[in-house]
Amino acid sequence: MTIYASINDRNMDTITLPSGYYFDYQLIEPDPFSDQLELVLFKTDIPELIAIYRAGNSYYLNKFGDSIILEGTKIVFN
Repeated sequence: MTIYASINDRNMDTITLPSGYYFDYQLIEPDPFSDQLELVLFKTDIPELIAIYRAGNSYYLNKFGDSIILEGTKIVFN
């Protein structure tokens, strides 16, 4: 399954995976001169994301067409 999310929406949004797990997130532009956005999590019950953020890591996305895969679901930010 593929889920598409807008990178232009800078408000908090929620993505729910087919398994029922979800994450509340917002995309921020840490550097206006960069082509990357940071995926900031506000709340999640996805074990994979919890482990990444507990380790102090973050997801950085290219502005158009970048994707992440969580539990076999591809999430495309476009």
